[in-house]
Amino acid sequence: MQGFDQTNDLSLCPIKRNALKEFYDSAKGGEWTLSTNWTDPHIGHCYWYGVKCRDGSTIKLELPNNGLSGTLTLNIKILRALEVFDLNNNNIKVRRILEQPLIIYSFNSNRPLILLQGSIPSEIGVLSNLTRIHLSYNEFTGNETNFAELRKLKHIHLHDNRLSGTIHSSNGAFDKESSFISDCGNPSDFRKSLRCENCTMCCEYNLNTCKLDTYYL
Repeated sequence: MQGFDQTNDLSLCPIKRNALKEFYDSAKGGEWTLSTNWTDPHIGHCYWYGVKCRDGSTIKLELPNNGLSGTLTLNIKILRALEVFDLNNNNIKVRRILEQPLIIYSFNSNRPLILLQGSIPSEIGVLSNLTRIHLSYNEFTGNETNFAELRKLKHIHLHDNRLSGTIHSSNGAFDKESSFISDCGNPSDFRKSLRCENCTMCCEYNLNTCKLDTYYL
């Protein structure tokens, strides 16, 4: 009814809550292992499972090993106060419009299958308060990963995805063995290994083997 739609009333539905709701829908929240209070209209987003706030702003989004799938909404960039972003050990991809979608053919039929691919979105690069990013054991692909502007980062875990190219990071403060981990070792599924000049540990893709400060090819 006109005049009674409160969806866009920011006093009742803060933009941060709406961004989290979009994240939930995009990552197939109805299939998560735990989703306590998520999207409940009577419960504030700061009380949703895996969400921690400070002064009403989301500072932590921690949902490791929780059955997330689907894609990662690009509106994650709205959570500008976010300090910890942990989606480790799920099945997240990125929604991305491809000029030429990857098409393969099923072994059981001649019908083409269009696959959704995507890199870790550049939108994460505006979350300047991030200190920890754990995105390992997901389905991220591509070569557009860039954390060059995230100067507060202390931990980045990206291993066991299918990233390629170069990971850019201007932060040279990774002083612990497990601070910055990615799949930059050999053997690799790629003609050339992922290049990661700041990585403190390189993993051999799909072999569960990590080696320190080596294999920058």
